[in-house]
Amino acid sequence: MSQLRIRTKGFQEIRLNVISFMSPIFASTSSTQTQSSEQHHPIRTQQPTIRFDVVFASQAKFEEWQTFVRSIQLKLLKGKDPSDVAVVTLWWPERDIRNWQGIIKETEGGAERFNWAPQNVVEVTLTKGLVAQGSALAWSYASDFDSIFGGIQNTIPAADRLITAPSGSLNIGNAQDLGPRAAATTPTTGTAPTPNASGPGGSVSSLFGPF
Repeated sequence: MSQLRIRTKGFQEIRLNVISFMSPIFASTSSTQTQSSEQHHPIRTQQPTIRFDVVFASQAKFEEWQTFVRSIQLKLLKGKDPSDVAVVTLWWPERDIRNWQGIIKETEGGAERFNWAPQNVVEVTLTKGLVAQGSALAWSYASDFDSIFGGIQNTIPAADRLITAPSGSLNIGNAQDLGPRAAATTPTTGTAPTPNASGPGGSVSSLFGPF
C-alpha cells in the first residue's frame, strides 16, 4: 500500500495510510456571444484545500502524528517566518501528488481504549497544488507607535527611525512668494521677518513660530 509522505523543515518525515481523499476545484468562466456561437473563457481556477481520511496502525502512531502537528503549531507561534515551519510538503506520486504544499488546517486529536487502528481526518489548505504553482504567505509586524508619532524620537537610534523631524531652519524662498497674507502673518514668538525681494526670505520657524 502506498503512503502519503508529509515533510516540513526541522521535523522527521511522517507517513500516513490514506483511505480516501478529496480536493474540490472551483472555476469561473467568462462568456462572449457572437452571431454564430457562444464562447466560454476560464478566468479563475481555485483549489483551496485537500482532505484526507487516514488510518493509523496503532495508537502510538496516532500519538506520533498529534505530536507532529502540535509541534508545528507551537513553533509557528514563536517564529517570525511561517514559510519555514508552517508549510508542509505533500508527496504521493502514486496519486500524482508531487511537492504540493500547504498548511495543516484541521485534524482530530485524542485517544480511545481498545481502538487498535484509529482513524482521522486531515485537511490541508493548499498554497501549491494541481492548479496553483505557488502562493505567497504574508507575515509582518506592526511598527511601534512611538517610532512613528511618538515624542521620544531622540531616544530611538537613527538607523531604526522611520521618519525624522527636520532640525534647524528650512529656507523656503522669499516671503513675498507666499503671498501678502503669509508675509503679513505675525509669528507666535519672535519678530516677524522683513521681506527681502533681492535675497532669501525668512525661515519656516520665523514665519510660523517654533517648528
